[in-house]
Amino acid sequence: MSGVSVVGTASRDSVYGHLATSLYDYVINESLGFHVDFDKTLGMQYEEEVKKRKSIVPVVTQSQADSLIEKVERSVKQMHRPIYASKTAEQARVVSIFKKQKYPIAVLDASSYDYLHLTTASPHTESFIGKVSSYNINTFKGRVYIPNEQRPVPFELDERARDVVTVGRITESLRLHALNAGQQFGLIAFTGHRLESSSGRLKQVLITSVSQ
Repeated sequence: MSGVSVVGTASRDSVYGHLATSLYDYVINESLGFHVDFDKTLGMQYEEEVKKRKSIVPVVTQSQADSLIEKVERSVKQMHRPIYASKTAEQARVVSIFKKQKYPIAVLDASSYDYLHLTTASPHTESFIGKVSSYNINTFKGRVYIPNEQRPVPFELDERARDVVTVGRITESLRLHALNAGQQFGLIAFTGHRLESSSGRLKQVLITSVSQ
């Protein structure tokens, strides 16, 4: 048995289709600075805008792409639930339909779930420098902005690092970062294990120690 997920099936002449395309156009315009021309790919339009406006058009960086991956990763995992949880499907085909033409996007199956689900922890600790941008005192989890990554990365304090001194340094970094956003205040040095995806992307840091 297989499942099928279809994106963009509604006509733009319908209420739902008009809403969907309008929201899509709004997101693209706000993020990239131009309205969508559905007869061209985003890559083509982006290159045209770069030629016309050059530096005005924002560049999509690797760190922004990594942040996007992090935000949608949980949702993509949930799309696999009929395959790995209820066992009601063996495969799902994700396609886009535009002007009555089907364009394959991805095939979800047991192997894609394993690839997505796999997280590898480095055997040795590594040194980092960053600023804490969020922290939950109940779960000992948060996010730390690492300049080398150019994005906030999720972290969790190792059980042996959940002492008063370490937690105090984490919360002090958060406080200074909040009061002096965009400046170097709140930087801390810490060590921890890298938790990476199958492709080598840093997904999380398991912090073992924090120094001033």
